[in-house]
Amino acid sequence: MGLVLLAATPVLGASPGKPAPAPAPATRAECEATGGRWDDVSGRGHVTGCNPPTSDGGKACTDSDQCQGACQRGTCSTHRSARGCGIIEHGKVLCID
Repeated sequence: MGLVLLAATPVLGASPGKPAPAPAPATRAECEATGGRWDDVSGRGHVTGCNPPTSDGGKACTDSDQCQGACQRGTCSTHRSARGCGIIEHGKVLCID
């Protein structure tokens, strides 16, 4: 009898997490025209930039993987970057400043 080796191959589309977001507008005018907020954007070294709106803001959630932004206290955030406490990431409740 011969030995059969099977290689594990990744299944396309099976990776966990949310897809990469579209690039944010680069100027304050473009940002605000699309409904974004020009503010201190968390996650980029606290630099000023565009915090674009999400299309699923207000939707019920149990983890940030279910939202375009963050799941905060059981609701998807209205903008991509969220700060404060009650943000749920991979089953853990966090405070992000």
